[in-house]
Amino acid sequence: MSETFVKDYNDAHRNGVNIREAADALISAQQSDAERTMKRKEIADDLGDAVKLEADHLDRVAAWPKLSNAATRGLAGEISRVATAGSEADPVAVQISAMVAIGALMGRSRYLRISDTYHHARLMAALCGGTGKGRKGTSWGPVERLIGVAQEKIQSASTLPFPLGKPLKISPGPLSSGEGIVDIIRDKVGEDDEGGTDDKRLLVIESELAAALRSMQRNGNNLSTMLRCAWDGTSLSPLTKLKNRIVATNPHICIVAHVTTHELLALLNVGDIWGGFANRFLWICVRRRAIVPFPKPTPDADVDRLAGEIARVVRYQADRPTEMVLSNSAQDLWANVYTELQSTEHTGVLGACTSRSEAQTLRLALTFALLDGADRIEDHHVEAGLSLWRYADDSARYIFGGADADPIGAAILDALAHGPMTQNDLRDLFCRNVPAVRIAETLNDFQARGRVEMNVVKVQGQKGRPPKIWTRVG
Repeated sequence: MSETFVKDYNDAHRNGVNIREAADALISAQQSDAERTMKRKEIADDLGDAVKLEADHLDRVAAWPKLSNAATRGLAGEISRVATAGSEADPVAVQISAMVAIGALMGRSRYLRISDTYHHARLMAALCGGTGKGRKGTSWGPVERLIGVAQEKIQSASTLPFPLGKPLKISPGPLSSGEGIVDIIRDKVGEDDEGGTDDKRLLVIESELAAALRSMQRNGNNLSTMLRCAWDGTSLSPLTKLKNRIVATNPHICIVAHVTTHELLALLNVGDIWGGFANRFLWICVRRRAIVPFPKPTPDADVDRLAGEIARVVRYQADRPTEMVLSNSAQDLWANVYTELQSTEHTGVLGACTSRSEAQTLRLALTFALLDGADRIEDHHVEAGLSLWRYADDSARYIFGGADADPIGAAILDALAHGPMTQNDLRDLFCRNVPAVRIAETLNDFQARGRVEMNVVKVQGQKGRPPKIWTRVG
């Protein structure tokens, strides 16, 4: 078994398949849990020191995420099907790239208001796959071509609402500093300022997210902060010592980033995970659809047809700069969806990277509605948005599941599922081998996210501090 597996693994590795994918393919699903565990241990022993570095993932082998049919509806799904018919590109990668790009093209004319928060079709997605073999870059080619032809059609119209008369700014990156990204769409300083602009639309195609992550680790670098604010849509004004600080009012910045899973796990630091950078991105697993020695370009007729449809819906939405609302049936569905999203909240690193599930799902639903040329968000748009979010959530589990180093949090939630416990009881749960401050930090995090509740029980006549009683919520 050992020699055979090592050969199979080496072949898979040369084709860009990592250890988890190899194990998932080579370990039979029909085996019992005990047999699978034993097989994984044998694998870890057989693959040498280099592979042993990843041995901790073998007990967390996750299935590759699957995209449901509901997520491929409408124009976005049609683009992915047509564009990948003769290529190796992943249909999911093409669809996500198209949705991000068209959302950037549309700008902020249509929006969904939830309480006092305004959501636009402003998405940031990170396509994660193997080096060279994931075909991440291949997915952008057909979308770039479609957007180019669509803009030609849009600008050929006799009358155009601002800012459609101007070409969409598309930056190839690299993302390196907050000031750099703000400068591209900064406000004008006086009428003669040719460097400023009133068009705040920007699409960034970052082919090396790893380089941006390295830049974010430098002292004083504010790229992470600016990207978080850009996703929120708030005005960007980096704090600098310059007399005339640059400002970008009402930015509309959308991003498609490419990164290998190994680089991502190595470079995404604790601050970016827990500080809110990671949960602004949709983490999307991508891989080669098929082996196609001679890939074919998207037929000209299909490009013209799809670009014409993109131009039509973009013009339609730009002519109606009003609020989008959910239909009655969509509101009913969203009430159930919201409950589902709350009940499936993850813990640890995975939870931190997916904690904006509600907002991401709504933005996806809004984008599906805008691509339909709709005037309101219907229930099928919500279902499509939820389905695509589920793929992103499953992708995040595949990517970050092995990095979710929070067994303490999982153990606490499991223990509290059997009933309330004091903080001393929780310390005893770990035989007092876990520092009290570590347990306190975990409980505070759970409390802030509504996973647990704490009550102080005062007993008459008791000396000392009253015990803290922790209860699991839900």
